[in-house]
Amino acid sequence: MPEDARKSFTLWVEITEACQYKCRFCYNEWRSSPARLHRSMSLAVVPEVAALARRLSEEFEVSVVLAGGDASAHPHFVDIATTLAASAPVVIVTHGADIAPAMADRFAALGNVALQFSVPSHDEERYRFLTGGGRLDRVIEGALYASSAAIPLSISAVLTKVNVDDTGPMVHLARELEADYVIFNRFLPSGRGVHYEEQFAISQEVFAEALDEAVAVGRARGLKVYASGALPGVRNRKVASPKMTVSVDGKVSICSSAASILGPVQEDGDSLLGKYYAFWNSTDRLAGCFCSTL
Repeated sequence: MPEDARKSFTLWVEITEACQYKCRFCYNEWRSSPARLHRSMSLAVVPEVAALARRLSEEFEVSVVLAGGDASAHPHFVDIATTLAASAPVVIVTHGADIAPAMADRFAALGNVALQFSVPSHDEERYRFLTGGGRLDRVIEGALYASSAAIPLSISAVLTKVNVDDTGPMVHLARELEADYVIFNRFLPSGRGVHYEEQFAISQEVFAEALDEAVAVGRARGLKVYASGALPGVRNRKVASPKMTVSVDGKVSICSSAASILGPVQEDGDSLLGKYYAFWNSTDRLAGCFCSTL
């Protein structure tokens, strides 16, 4: 493939089902299960994930996203990030409250690790409610550690009825934390979020209005604003950036919330890509995927 034809590809790696928070808007199906049943990825699987990332890098500009649950809830998540960063740039998705100076320094030394903090509100009380007891001051402290270590930082937020008016202030907060960009996600009534659908769900029109405000503030503050979720024109996720998900048990799928298993991570990379392209070129919907319901 010619160099100018290379496209980005995201390898979304769910290294744990555990999370220190109890976010009311969480879309993960397993979040309704007792914490003792939440699984974490075996370290034996990590080299296989690294090998898949290297295979994808032959054709794409690959980034590896470490998620969960919350990536930082895995007892060896720093070591996993270190291993995978040798194969591709790594983005760690986390609430950010457990980022400490020594950890930030270690990530900074790798040179190709970025952090994405999930911050659903700039208001402490609203943040505490949405996260089930989280502390915004600890998150801001973690973000400042990352900034002082020159680690690229971004902010993501799930928009609900509770915080849909927060987009402008959230952009201001992200700018103060020296974030590179902000992503706003429309609330997904899945997992724990099913129990809050009536209380949280917003229409596409309301979501779009909130985004317009965020974009305007971002333009004024010199900060990029992106959107995710069910957007007009997104058909079966097939205009989205190419992405595969690796679950905690090493199964590769198209989407973490869909029954779309392509095979085990140990399977030949060409075979996994072949199955991926077969789906991408088909008219099949992603059963269980929010974006494919449009």
